[in-house]
Amino acid sequence: MESNQLRRAGWLILAFAVPGSAQLRAGQRLVGGVAVVVWAALWILVGVVVVGTSLAPTTGFALIASSSTLAVARTVAICLGVFWLAVGLHTALIIVRRPARRSFSGSAALIAALVPALIAALLSAGLPLAAASVLSAAERTEAELFVPSPDVVLANGRLNILLLGTDAGPDRAGRRTDSISVASIDVVTGRVALVGVPRELEQVPLPPGSPLLAESPSGVYDCGNDCQLGFLYQRVEEFSPELYPDSSSRHSSPGVEAVRDAVEGALGLSIPYYLQVDMLGFSALIDELGGVDLTVAERLPIDGDENGVGVSGYIEPGRQHLDGTTALWYARSRQSTSDYDRMSRQRQLEQVLLAGQNPAELGLAFARVIDRDPSLVRTDLTEGAFAQLLALASAARSTPVSTAELTPPAVDPKNPDYTAVRRLVAATLVGG
Repeated sequence: MESNQLRRAGWLILAFAVPGSAQLRAGQRLVGGVAVVVWAALWILVGVVVVGTSLAPTTGFALIASSSTLAVARTVAICLGVFWLAVGLHTALIIVRRPARRSFSGSAALIAALVPALIAALLSAGLPLAAASVLSAAERTEAELFVPSPDVVLANGRLNILLLGTDAGPDRAGRRTDSISVASIDVVTGRVALVGVPRELEQVPLPPGSPLLAESPSGVYDCGNDCQLGFLYQRVEEFSPELYPDSSSRHSSPGVEAVRDAVEGALGLSIPYYLQVDMLGFSALIDELGGVDLTVAERLPIDGDENGVGVSGYIEPGRQHLDGTTALWYARSRQSTSDYDRMSRQRQLEQVLLAGQNPAELGLAFARVIDRDPSLVRTDLTEGAFAQLLALASAARSTPVSTAELTPPAVDPKNPDYTAVRRLVAATLVGG
């Protein structure tokens, strides 16, 4: 009996590792040959994709980031799953029919032979079907999130993206920009520069042609006293959405377009793309990545109001592993620190996400978050721009990120010198 069991186990292992091999061994060359050819062709295709993406990352990621390619890959994976299930069941039938001396008989013998074979068949089919599920989620993300176009708009050889973190949530009315920054990537070197823009920034110059000039003909964003950049998003969304009537067709919103205009005017940059993540989406993304590791400089409270009432715990100094909720409080807490300190922590988290994560893992984590709730993340990135972003991130993961914070003492947000601001930004881009 032990010899027969070992023989069956060997067949099962071989059938699982190389679908069709059991049929070839049993003399059924047609079924076995087709299965082995399909298996070999699949691994050759995987090898071509891996090598091709390594040698020509932009082209490789362009294929991966295409919703059409993902749809084809999903269909192929489903067909492979069904095919391998059939091959696995056929293998089980071969194993059960083989003559063997047994010390027991009847249904017990049949079950002893059949159950492991069926498990092997399900495992063989399960791998491509699991891949089909992942591809399906990625395909939905592509369709819901990105503009279906291969085009990439660059600004002086750089891929510029406005990053917006908003404080929309179940306990909040409206949406305000809690975090504003610009990621600028050199498409030749892949080096990244991050520019943090304070919400308190005032007297923001507007670029030529901005619809905001209709309300601020002086050329400077004007909404009355203490006209800070952080008020602009919600103000335009609530009171002047007609300034940007085509924003929806551009995969954007009036608030996003207004902030983009203001930031372009302040920094002297063209910013073709934006990426907006609500705070619940940010927390979910960190959890999907399994948390983040970073060094905490000072003790920070979790929960509670600005007076420290309702604090449920603390983020302690030192090297810490933060889950989504804790990372969100790390980025937003200002009970014991200034808003400028908070900006610095937000930039630290952005650097961890940009440089510390595998681009493919980061993309899949975004896909899972968006699959659960598409409203948490918004962007006008095209599929082509997203593909180039993945390629650049993959090629320059170990490259240091250059940062600039437009905060005191370098910049006085209430009375900024925008000529000096633009010099600072230009110097940061050269470093990044």
